Amino acid sequence: MKLSFQVPLFLFVLVYFLPSHLPAQDLEAWATVKSQAVAGQVDPDKYVVGPGDLFAVGIWGEKKFVYELPVSIEGNLLIPEVGSIAVNHVTITRLRELVIEKVQKVFTRVDVTLTLKRVRIFRATVAGEVKHPGVYLASAMDRASDIIQQAGGLLDNASKRRLQVVRGTDTLAVDLAAFWDLGREDENPFLREGDVIFVPVLKDVISFWGAIHKKGDYEIIPGETIADILPFTGGFVAEALLDSIELARFDENGFQIEKLILNWNAAAPSWKLQKDDRLMVRRRAKWHFKRGVWIEGEVYHPGYYAINRGETTLSESINAAGGFTDEASLVEARVIRGPEASRTDPEFERLKKMNPADMNEMEYSYFKNKSQEIPGAMAVDFERLFTRGDLAQDIVLQDGDRVIIPHLRNYILVSGQVLFAGNITYHPNLGIDDYIRLAGGFSWNARKNKLRIIKARTGEWVKKTSVKRLEPGDTIWVPEKPERDWWLRFRQFMTVAAQGATLYLVVKTAIK
Repeated sequence: MKLSFQVPLFLFVLVYFLPSHLPAQDLEAWATVKSQAVAGQVDPDKYVVGPGDLFAVGIWGEKKFVYELPVSIEGNLLIPEVGSIAVNHVTITRLRELVIEKVQKVFTRVDVTLTLKRVRIFRATVAGEVKHPGVYLASAMDRASDIIQQAGGLLDNASKRRLQVVRGTDTLAVDLAAFWDLGREDENPFLREGDVIFVPVLKDVISFWGAIHKKGDYEIIPGETIADILPFTGGFVAEALLDSIELARFDENGFQIEKLILNWNAAAPSWKLQKDDRLMVRRRAKWHFKRGVWIEGEVYHPGYYAINRGETTLSESINAAGGFTDEASLVEARVIRGPEASRTDPEFERLKKMNPADMNEMEYSYFKNKSQEIPGAMAVDFERLFTRGDLAQDIVLQDGDRVIIPHLRNYILVSGQVLFAGNITYHPNLGIDDYIRLAGGFSWNARKNKLRIIKARTGEWVKKTSVKRLEPGDTIWVPEKPERDWWLRFRQFMTVAAQGATLYLVVKTAIK
């Protein structure tokens, strides 16, 4: 004899509240009207058979019999020509064994199929801390959490871990937090006829903070240990210091706290928790701290490069980036220290809001120098390091540094009061006067004695007499002569002269 088991069924999941006045005989009609068919999969090892389940039993041999048979209110399955089988509170797997055994006594050399056509509908009660306590319709496929959802869900002050299902003389513990967070299906049982689900008030809570995956408050069941609660937190993070877990607990008076330092590898896992305990797990500082620098501009492989703290030098990073391209400007290359670039100077910020005419000599000098600085720029000479081998310039890079290699500016910019201001191709043998001449010479209102050279390397403004050699990217700045009011100057001169003559006469008269 061979028995095949099939579960291609439609499950009836109910979501409507059952009025308390509904007569028992109208239960099936109520379920038919208010239920919604949903395709599902039944686990034959877990589904418990009860009154109201509808099965299709097929007997295939010389004679073929197909019956749709409900489980009676007494818990029996009556198969025509075979007999009655007591099936209440057995699994479908066990029901299959019972059907085989019963059919085998009547028929030989037949195949048997068993199909669950419809799950049973019954009443269950929800009480306690839910939004709408009462009696609800449930199916044998509903868990405790499903009917709680029908009742509007848990209130804010409801326990999630100490629920109870009262089933006759038995009481089952329900831990919805373990079901939702840890996937423990046995903590959220399937419902049966007459079950009463009770949701108590939330009572015992502890706090778990620090080097864990999910920080916050956790409900505990009396007698639970740190090891029992840890799975709800997602466990320790990799950098957790497990030898110094801090436990803060109120003393007997409830006003002072006692601090204990626990070692996870010793007694900590079995330490029993109490209401309002606070656990803190410290972490190793800078563990797996991702340090790196950005190399931008004229290198062969610009981008982000990981570095080791206190080890990776500028030259090592440039080599990792493939070195400089032929168009790299070492004169203007610079390293910008990330944290320093964003640091604000309160004094400079204050001076920026002032009129320069209102500054004293020291303030104006400070303001002028700070205005020319590149925020965060490190004092590094790329030419001396990479062309002359001066290792004193090979600084150790830090996290967040930006190494900027500009495009080579192979020209001198002549700007200001010249006839043809603009860029002029750089020639190492040409001097300042040569570039002025190539720019067409000074214009009529050029202030020649105030000519300045702006160095591409440092941004410094330098007098003509102090420059020994121009470098690519340097700027020659020729300022304009200031406008003069000669009539005003004449009047000022005459006023001073008259005052001097008056003073002379007064002194001369006094001497006589």
